[in-house]
Amino acid sequence: MQYENSADGTESQAPDTMNRVEGWILSKIGQRNLGKQSSRVVRALAGSPQYASSATVADFARRVGVDPATVMRSAKLLGCNGWTDLQQELRAMFLSDLDANDLLEIHSEHEGSVIDAALLSDVVTMNNLRKSLDPEACRRFALNLIHGTHDGPDTLAKILLYGSGSYLGPLTQFAHVGARLGLTTVPVGWGGKAAHTAMSSATVGDVILIMNFWRTPAEFEAIAKVAKTRGLRVMLISDTRFSHLTPFIDDMLVIPAEGSSHFPSLVAASALIHVLLALITEELDGLGVDSIRAHDEIYFALEDARAKKAP
Repeated sequence: MQYENSADGTESQAPDTMNRVEGWILSKIGQRNLGKQSSRVVRALAGSPQYASSATVADFARRVGVDPATVMRSAKLLGCNGWTDLQQELRAMFLSDLDANDLLEIHSEHEGSVIDAALLSDVVTMNNLRKSLDPEACRRFALNLIHGTHDGPDTLAKILLYGSGSYLGPLTQFAHVGARLGLTTVPVGWGGKAAHTAMSSATVGDVILIMNFWRTPAEFEAIAKVAKTRGLRVMLISDTRFSHLTPFIDDMLVIPAEGSSHFPSLVAASALIHVLLALITEELDGLGVDSIRAHDEIYFALEDARAKKAP
């Protein structure tokens, strides 16, 4: 992706990304008439989304010639909770138009070693996650994840876990620990016969959880659409709330996922899985404790049997 300086010295985006951001802004504003100051903000967002995704609200406001409060109001007009939330969306749109070589290029300039760059990037990611994660939204997500849309607080849903490539990694931990807690968890992958077989085993009220960052595979859109029509609760962990999957999603958590090289970082994703499992453990209370105890009894019985069999 190439950039150039405009006549007034501001950075302008290449046409494909700029049109994508402009299209998103227009879809959020609709037919509303914006005031003069807000119009200046959205024009600047469309013209320099990469700058906006990394600037402080004070710096961006100064560059546009408005006060920070106007920038914050404009962010909420676009459906975001604030400046940090808006930056996450702009950055996700920018990155989704890049291939792996483009990612490598934009991350190639950094201070210090690649080790420092990777670790510092993840430190920033974790700080952003801590600032942006809404505790109540996270708790609701955890409750909906284990109960789906089944009637009764004691009914637990089957949870089908969809993630492509490395994104299945954090979901594998959820599947393992969730099973220890007594949940029925099925790590599926991202398509093919496994997706079909797993979905056919689910009943109305069960859950599909998709974890996806950067670019959205066409298979996920099909999976979410079909699952929705079959009465399943479709849930998503992503780096943007405005993706091709959004029309089919019942619950969503948005987290940062940008890495320091040619692939996304899963540090925030793993941390979020940790959070969700802790919340679910708290929610299940005695039921979860009983399941953990039964799991440990089987584990130690197997260890004992293996020890006695050994010469």
